[in-house]
Formats: sequence, C-alpha cells, structure tokens
Amino acid sequence: MWPPVVTLSFPEQVDYPAGEALRFGWMDSPFGTCLLLEHDDAVAGLAFCDRNDEAALSDLTGGSAYGELHAADLSAWAPRLFGGQEKVSVSIPGTEFQQQVWRALTDVPAGEVLSYTQLAERIGRPTAVRAVASAVAANPVAWLIPCHRIVRSSGEIGEYRWGGEIKAAMLSAEKT
Repeated sequence: MWPPVVTLSFPEQVDYPAGEALRFGWMDSPFGTCLLLEHDDAVAGLAFCDRNDEAALSDLTGGSAYGELHAADLSAWAPRLFGGQEKVSVSIPGTEFQQQVWRALTDVPAGEVLSYTQLAERIGRPTAVRAVASAVAANPVAWLIPCHRIVRSSGEIGEYRWGGEIKAAMLSAEKT
C-alpha cells in the first residue's frame, strides 16, 4: 500500500460559492477510521479519528471557515487514498511558509524519514526548526502530505497528531 500521487493546490481563501458546500464523512482505512473533507473532487482535509468526532471536524474546518458543511458517504474515496498510486488532488489553505513545508514533505520518498532539522535545512531555513515543526503539525491532510515521515533527530517517532501507533503503522506500510 503506497500513498497516492498528490497534486497540491493552495487557494487563497476557503470560501465556496453558494450551493458548493464542503462534504464530509467518516470511512474505514488501513490505519483506522478517518474523516475526509472533500470539495469538487479534491481532498480538503483528512484526519484519523473516531466516527462522529465533532472536535476533529471542527479542527479540520476551522469551525465555520469553510461555510456550509454537508455529511456524505465518501467511502468511494478509500481505494483512491489507500489503494495504490492513484492521483489525488489536495486543495487546502495555508500560509506561504506552511505551503513551502508541505511541498517539501511530498518530496520525502515513501519509506524514508527525515528529522525536523533536516527538513528545515531542505527548505533553506536551517534556523527555523520550531516553525517547521509547527507547519508539519498543522498539516490538514494526514497521509497525503506525509508528515508521518518526519521524526525526531534521535530517530524516535515522536508525537503525532493522530497518535504514535498510527504513525508507526504508516511508516511500516510504506516499507513493505
């Protein structure tokens, strides 16, 4: 199981025209239950959490920043997200710095890891390790922008927004 090929889009704002609400739904994945946000055939958020986790939904959407939200059956996305080298579009807002970090994360090959320091050096900001770590932690599309490939300088897995067990499972899946 490999992550899909991701095409990134960074809209300046997250306002959707009337009638074009963001759709959300929970589905099963190889790493447990996940919450997916989708708009216009692009992923706007992906989190690993319990079904009906309203706090995770609020966290991913910034409360009401996305405007209208509609529950939907998005289970047809599972094979695209977790089944192989499918192409998936990701459309998420972020600061210029976050975008730089998130693009760099997509350049880390599956099965490999970098430290936060190495990632900061890769983007030409060797003294911005804490800011890089914050941008990694703010990634709203787990698995697709592979923040799980960033570990502590000691090689330890470290903290992960969706739990260390999920991060370890993702890294293990990429090595097989």
